[in-house]
Amino acid sequence: MKNYLQRNQEGGYSLIEMMVSVTLFTIVAMVSISTLISLSDANRKAQSMRIVIDNLNFALENISRNLRVGSDYSGVGCGSSGCTGITFKSSEGVSTTYSFSSNNAITKNIGNGEAPITSKSQIYINNLKFNVVGIGNDNVQPRVLITVKGTATSTGGQSTSFHIQTTATQRLPENVEYE
Repeated sequence: MKNYLQRNQEGGYSLIEMMVSVTLFTIVAMVSISTLISLSDANRKAQSMRIVIDNLNFALENISRNLRVGSDYSGVGCGSSGCTGITFKSSEGVSTTYSFSSNNAITKNIGNGEAPITSKSQIYINNLKFNVVGIGNDNVQPRVLITVKGTATSTGGQSTSFHIQTTATQRLPENVEYE
């Protein structure tokens, strides 16, 4: 009978051992869950910021595309560092102006109607410059360097600064040859 009691005392877990193991498991599970929640939140914020930046890139690509197929460029509000706007004739022959508005957005003006093309609540433009080269020079193909500086704010309140430059070169007319 002594043999039976010794075997019984050596096998199984005590109540304290079970409590320690359950506590450790709970702590590890809580840390894992909080990490997953943090990663999910960071992913949501990153996707929100990506949407804002994609909207800004779309606006700049739209400006560039319209400038490439346009003609008769002229600067608006020009100074030593560039122009705050640009007026040109669109491919349809309509006078179009892109400019830096007083409410810190990029606006498009066709005829007498002006509309912002960047979100005023998510994209805050600090500086917009158009540097126009090749106007009135038959030997230089017209091109426009667009420089935009500002801050993008996602729906979660996360902000990031940006400084973007892009160049739009006017497509060559079929009857003109440049050297």
